[in-house]
Amino acid sequence: MAKPSPIRAVAVAAGLLMALLLPLLALRCNSPVPRRDGDDDVTLKARELQFDPEKCVAFVRDEVKLETYQGFLRGPTGTLWAHAGSDADRAALLKALLDRCGAEAELAGGPAWGVRAKVNGKKTAIALGAQGGEPGPAKVPGPSDSHVIKFRLGSGSTWIEHEQRVADLATGQMMVVFDAKGESAGFTFVGADGERRAPMGALLPVAGLKRLDLVIECRSSTGALTTRAREIFTREFEGTPVRAHAENVHSIFVTAGWIPDYVREREISRTKKYKDRVAALHRRAAFAFLTRSDLFARQLAESLNVTAAFVSPRVTIVSSERDEDRVVVSIDLRKNDVRCEGPDDAKVAFNSLRSLHDGSLESQVIEEATGAAATSANDLLANAFTGAGATLAERQEKLEGALRRMLAESPDGSVLRVSSGESTIAVRKRGSALTASREAAGSPETAIADAEEGAAAISSELAAGRRTAGPLRLDYSEREVDRWYKNARLFYMWGAESRLEFEKQFTAFEPALEIVSIDYYDELSQKWLDEPWRSTSYVAKEDLEKADTFTTWHMNDSPQAVGYTIDMLSRSAFRELKEKGSVVLKVIGANEERLEPIRFFLMERQKRAIPVNSVAQTFDVLRIEGEYESKNPKKPEKGKRFPGIKDAKGLFVSNQFVLDDPDYPIFVPWSGFIQSSVQGTVVDEATGHGLDGAQVFLKGPDVTGVSWPGGTFTLPTFRTPFAEFEVRAEADGYEPLVKRIDFRDSSVFPLRLALKPVQQGDPFAFVTKESLATLAGLALEEHSKSLIRSAIGERPQLVAIVPRFAVAGDAGAVDAWMELDPATGEIYGRMQDGLYGASSGAGWNISNVQKPFKMQRKVINYYFGRIAAWYLFAAGALDSVEKAMGTPSITLKEMHRNAAKVARDLAKMYDSWVLKVPGNPVTDPSFLKGLKDGLDWAEKFYGEAWKD
Repeated sequence: MAKPSPIRAVAVAAGLLMALLLPLLALRCNSPVPRRDGDDDVTLKARELQFDPEKCVAFVRDEVKLETYQGFLRGPTGTLWAHAGSDADRAALLKALLDRCGAEAELAGGPAWGVRAKVNGKKTAIALGAQGGEPGPAKVPGPSDSHVIKFRLGSGSTWIEHEQRVADLATGQMMVVFDAKGESAGFTFVGADGERRAPMGALLPVAGLKRLDLVIECRSSTGALTTRAREIFTREFEGTPVRAHAENVHSIFVTAGWIPDYVREREISRTKKYKDRVAALHRRAAFAFLTRSDLFARQLAESLNVTAAFVSPRVTIVSSERDEDRVVVSIDLRKNDVRCEGPDDAKVAFNSLRSLHDGSLESQVIEEATGAAATSANDLLANAFTGAGATLAERQEKLEGALRRMLAESPDGSVLRVSSGESTIAVRKRGSALTASREAAGSPETAIADAEEGAAAISSELAAGRRTAGPLRLDYSEREVDRWYKNARLFYMWGAESRLEFEKQFTAFEPALEIVSIDYYDELSQKWLDEPWRSTSYVAKEDLEKADTFTTWHMNDSPQAVGYTIDMLSRSAFRELKEKGSVVLKVIGANEERLEPIRFFLMERQKRAIPVNSVAQTFDVLRIEGEYESKNPKKPEKGKRFPGIKDAKGLFVSNQFVLDDPDYPIFVPWSGFIQSSVQGTVVDEATGHGLDGAQVFLKGPDVTGVSWPGGTFTLPTFRTPFAEFEVRAEADGYEPLVKRIDFRDSSVFPLRLALKPVQQGDPFAFVTKESLATLAGLALEEHSKSLIRSAIGERPQLVAIVPRFAVAGDAGAVDAWMELDPATGEIYGRMQDGLYGASSGAGWNISNVQKPFKMQRKVINYYFGRIAAWYLFAAGALDSVEKAMGTPSITLKEMHRNAAKVARDLAKMYDSWVLKVPGNPVTDPSFLKGLKDGLDWAEKFYGEAWKD
């Protein structure tokens, strides 16, 4: 067996930790000192420290953590934000603070950087390295002491470039801009004042270029080089829009440390004074994203007990690009590397959760910054995976079909709630017509005469109020009629086990009240019946109106008047009871025994919750008790009761609960439920998403229903006694489901029928450096294939996870995939526009709209099931290698068989009691399906790779 060591821990984290998005916790930070006009953050800190040089020294020495990267990276502002930095960055921050205090300060070199300064008239040397001591002589940092970033713009042999120290970029933003005709492009810089500087160097003519790329080269103080490329536009692929327009602007934000949340508020305040509206929008969006991303990451690191820090630049690009009649705003997280230290499992969990959180956060930030709906690869993949994704045309068609069904077959009072993002419109059936209104009290209702026109109007109304991208949701429900007992079945339950004992069906109301009673339990022999007893009784109109006698035994099989009611009071008795507080009635007990008259008292009015079609509904009921009239009874004092009167079979007849209904004052059960129809939901077993158009058939009663969008269905009323029935459900693309369900058990309602998708091979293709050839067989645009090749060429360890199922955007199918770094666990969504981020889909305006962050859980859980399987099989492979070292004669086929066995044995840990804590995400069907699919894929993949 494989040794569990770090491999098993990594596998556990890949499922257990990564499948659960850890909650965001409030980050405690000191309230910032109010800003004065013109203050930068370093000046603000110096003022907070009362411009006291000694306090500045103590602050940097004691509160700014030393981190072990080399050289000048963050600069004074970035080091202050992060409250951490290298000896060089801490020295730069201290010098900047002392400069604000008027002290003479110089950077000092040596084994570690420090500061030499005159503090209160005394020359002082402050060493800021780990060893302390005294720094070397004053020194001006040279090129080899700093992290440098080079921006290159062009393609082929035609390039322009600009180089700058990373430390100088924290308070501004580099821009790629076009000239007034969109024929040339170049670099410019926007400082903290919001003013756009003159272009840096010559502009690059782009009219004749086949493509335009932005290449960002990051070189550390030790000479290490990392490169990231961003496509600005391309003319190489048919159908790809060429975005070379005078209005197009790409703002590049380079940071290198954690950014506290208060910076976002300061940037919002600062950018209000910007004359450059685009620069202001980009800066607000960038810092809204960066601060919230960092807030989550720091809390996540603390929760997982890891240390995480930036040791190289982080590059975030916010763009505004003209696309025909609209401006598309996007965030592209181009470089986001963090050094994470801790146990292997925790590091993988941190990197994976952080990257997935960032990928989903981007669309939220774009929406808040622009007021327009935004879409990210994570959003689209989640919707597609759960079956919720659809083009605008497909959504319109689905909505139109639902409206047609409502007009044709829905009962009066039915409601179809149509939601997109945070907007909801309720469509109600009013007689034979439909009305629509916003889901708010007092909203006016608009008549819908035609399904097609109604669908178009609803879609337009939702679009006008929509703030979030996402699928159109349709939730259908049928409201109970005013008289619930019309066509209803009233079930009486027995004992703590809530077993069905007896039921009444109100099958007709004219010319007499017709009641069908079904006994599942024999009161006389006190035994459960193998076959229920069924009988029909009647209450004539005359008896319903004025009878002074009732019985609880169903024994009148004639619709003619007999002088008594069954399981109810007459209307006149009910009126007298409510008006006078008591009424004298006769009772017929078992064996037609006629008891002497009883005076019934109204003891109290109650509200009783009784499930109606599995939904608790509150009823007004009257509790009545009685005593023989011959005893001249008085109403008992509060808290006291009558002893109770029994009939010949020992059943109480003097204590009842009466429905507070003047037309039908029916006795209601102590414990029971009501069914006017059988309702349920048909869902995808893997995702839990409701299935539209599924056929549901109930054998025995022989009734059929068809599910609505959202998966809900209703089976029509039937009179067959409840028993164990065979239920069959079918839907296109799914295996038929046949199961037996005991309808006598109230806990089965509403029914939930989960269908398995028909297996059509692995839903994902895994593209690696070694398997790039598989791209040729995938249904991707050539541009998307080119982007995947470039990404793997830039980072050979990457694995592109490409869905084989359709991914829908508003206008039609789109390309979207995930890119996984197996070494770190980072996983980012990407779309055919090449962005690692999100894009708005409409013209933008500034908005303060807020909405809660929602993680796309199902797709994430599925991916992590796949990742968990990856690591489990890695553990099996290591075990096989260890066996081969001890047993040289072992064949590759035997090694593969052993690896598969070890992986599947390790997978059983997800079924252990430790992981079955309520709410644990690894019990989510999406995760478990991903785990199974991943193990199957890995076994096949390694089987091919380990052939003898």
